Amino acid sequence: MSQFEMERISIHDMKRNLGDEDMIRLDDSIRFTCKGCGKCCKNRDDINLTGYDVYRVAEFLGRTHEEFIDQYGTIFQSRSLLPSVALTMRAGTCPFLRNKKCAVHQSKPGVCRCYPLGRVYMPGDTSARFIQMEPGCKHPPQDIAVRDWIGDFSTEEAERIGLLWSNTYSCIAYSLHNSSVYADAAKEVRELVLSTIFIDLFIDYDTGKPFYPQLEANIARLRNAMQEAFSIEIITVDALQKELAKDAPANGQRYELKGGGR
Repeated sequence: MSQFEMERISIHDMKRNLGDEDMIRLDDSIRFTCKGCGKCCKNRDDINLTGYDVYRVAEFLGRTHEEFIDQYGTIFQSRSLLPSVALTMRAGTCPFLRNKKCAVHQSKPGVCRCYPLGRVYMPGDTSARFIQMEPGCKHPPQDIAVRDWIGDFSTEEAERIGLLWSNTYSCIAYSLHNSSVYADAAKEVRELVLSTIFIDLFIDYDTGKPFYPQLEANIARLRNAMQEAFSIEIITVDALQKELAKDAPANGQRYELKGGGR
């Protein structure tokens, strides 16, 4: 497995304040056309992967999560403090781009499947929201339904996974940011905390079994480990919603997107 490094990789610094009026929903349409030029697969440092992304591609390739990340991933500590995985470019090109085609198209990561849309999940949401980014290609756009464009990432199962993953990531990040125990811990202990999070969220899966039940079990185990081994309590989604509501501006909730992701 790739060695975990306590530093960030160079991530495209996307940062926008977004309100509900900026958001696109599954049943909305966007204007975009893909001609298969491959520009979106080159010179990228923001193709960040979830555990589900790793699961899908690893299953397609017949690899374990650990083998896939070791060969194709870069492990880094994100701005949220949490361990994350980015797809490693080779000479500025995605390793799965072959003759302008995606070699793992049917199992490609969500950030690629949704491009040029960025997915946003907020605690308490029941489905994804989207923001359309400016694509690098300039092909004449056509109307296309969001649901049709993102394909299998619009299914009920994918939505359940996306919500659970995002909620868990947000809860852990908030808890670490606000934990005096974590802040005061020795470097070796903080690294052990992050390694435990990384293993449960990204590594410990069987691609021969459904992903969602494994994610649920891993999250439950991780919550217990954080409490029992490190005395760090992971906040619940309901509690996080209340904390976020305290900070929401009076003119309505807005969302801040930072770091990688398209």
